[in-house]
Amino acid sequence: MASAVDVGGELRAARARLAELTAFIDELDATLPGLRVAAEHAQAAETRAAAEVDAATAHAVTPYLAQRDALARRREDAAATLQRAASGLQLIESLDRRAADLAREEATMVALREELADATRARPQPDRSAVIQRVSDRYREILAGWRYPKLTDARLADDLSPYVRGQRYSSTSSGGRTLISLAWQLAVFEVAWESGSSHPGFLLLDSPQKNLGQTGERDAEFADTITVADIYRHLQRWLAGRGAGAQIIVADNAPPVEADPDVIVRFSRRTDQPPYGLIDDETE
Repeated sequence: MASAVDVGGELRAARARLAELTAFIDELDATLPGLRVAAEHAQAAETRAAAEVDAATAHAVTPYLAQRDALARRREDAAATLQRAASGLQLIESLDRRAADLAREEATMVALREELADATRARPQPDRSAVIQRVSDRYREILAGWRYPKLTDARLADDLSPYVRGQRYSSTSSGGRTLISLAWQLAVFEVAWESGSSHPGFLLLDSPQKNLGQTGERDAEFADTITVADIYRHLQRWLAGRGAGAQIIVADNAPPVEADPDVIVRFSRRTDQPPYGLIDDETE
């Protein structure tokens, strides 16, 4: 019975408190519209007051703001100018270093030129006619070693153009021009190498059998008397002797058997069978 009385009291107290809270909330709801109106009036008054303050201080503050903005812009311009100046100084330093390097190279070049001039003056200059005669003799020896038919008056003129049988090389047949060209190139190369003259040290011979009957067109005058093996034997003998250290590169479609030990690469001339040729993509 006591427990029931206590619960009932608590319920009554809770209901009373709830009633009070409800009344308080109703009272707040009733005053809320007025408060909102008052807040709006206060905000409007604040806005008017801020405007009045701005108007009252504009004549005093605005010049300082303008100066502040101007100083900020000048600071940015100065920073950009400083950056450009730093970059310019770096370029100038780079140019100074390069100028110093160039001056050293020029001084070295002048010294080397003087050394070359001194060496040239100290070294006896070869007689041009003697050099031409030496190359001419080698030219004739090479043709004779190849059994050039009816070999007479084989020589080089003063302008280094080759002659044979008293005629300029251009007057000979196609096979003759091939042999004369080969002999002329080899004579100049061999003499230059043996005498230590200015020369890169290698020679490229392209299609040495052209018009000699073994490949391509046939020149009857030379096809039966000249063998390509004679040409290769001359190259092998010279390279093994006075030409030791020099290099001769021969591009030949059908070299003789004697040249097999010296063959570096063979080209198939077939696109489906590499290597196709010296220039891989030149297939047309």
